[in-house]
Amino acid sequence: MTVPTHGKPRHKSTSAKHNIIRWCVGTAMLTATALIISIPLIMRAEDNIQQAANVKAYAATIANTTNTAIQESKRQAKLYNARLANRTEPQTDDPADNSTDNQTKHETPTQNPIEYNQQLVIPPSDVMATINYPKLGINLPIRHGTSEQALAIGAGHWVGTSLPIGGAGTHTVITAHRGLADKLMFTKLDQAREGDEFTITTLGETLTYQVQTIRTITPDDFTWINKRDNTADQATLMTCTPYGINTHRLLVTGTRIPNHDECPPETGCLTDGTLAITAFALTTVWAIIIALARHSYNEMHDRRSIVPTSRTHRLQPRKTAARPNRHSPRHRRQVAGRPKRL
Repeated sequence: MTVPTHGKPRHKSTSAKHNIIRWCVGTAMLTATALIISIPLIMRAEDNIQQAANVKAYAATIANTTNTAIQESKRQAKLYNARLANRTEPQTDDPADNSTDNQTKHETPTQNPIEYNQQLVIPPSDVMATINYPKLGINLPIRHGTSEQALAIGAGHWVGTSLPIGGAGTHTVITAHRGLADKLMFTKLDQAREGDEFTITTLGETLTYQVQTIRTITPDDFTWINKRDNTADQATLMTCTPYGINTHRLLVTGTRIPNHDECPPETGCLTDGTLAITAFALTTVWAIIIALARHSYNEMHDRRSIVPTSRTHRLQPRKTAARPNRHSPRHRRQVAGRPKRL
């Protein structure tokens, strides 16, 4: 009689391998999904930290500069704005066009590149001012011009508009990219609302602006860019729109108001909280991934350690009836008593 072995059946080993493969594939897919979600958030958070560091570095440079040098820089900037206000040539090119030819068209008889690039410069910093829009999480250094190099690392000042030092009859335009995967920049500018406030800090002086108008224009419409109010101090933030299509320009224009010494008690300090939201999102995503992976692994381990009852029966030796011995007397009597077939 052949007694079956008690080793593991082949189908059980194959099933266990399939479970392991499914677990590994599922975990890999969850991890890949988490990475796809996490990488842009991490890159934007890292850029926000770097931009905040650049803003602090600029503030430190100004703090270490003599008052005489700062006042002289302001005086030169005011003279520059006065000459700019007297020009007769309207702006007729798009600052979002970063080509070399377009940068050359920015130059006018009342402003040459050398004179412009020397305005509001406090070595060793290459920053002319900073823009802060707490509600939208915007905190960027502003550099001269709208070249690709300038806009790749922050906001740019549109050549041909007033330098951002304030004053009646001035209108400065600040522009930045929108929709970059690794940088926030002006991505949230479409969330601006009338009544919001943003600040521009130049040479240690903070100018507060309240949003009055929000409009969308075509790239060849410069009516609102060239418009000045002789009694108002205005600043416009500009970026491309719609998101990812960039066929138009979004303009958010504010009029200067008195600075606030502290946050208004009725509204408090409005902050974007980008870093906090990013940290929470990343923590949540990875916590879910780890929890699912652990649950899947534990479930697979439990299935391997528990053998089903039906399978246990199959592993027992099969009881078979013994064949009769034809030569035994008992078998002969049984055969003799059977009726013969006709």
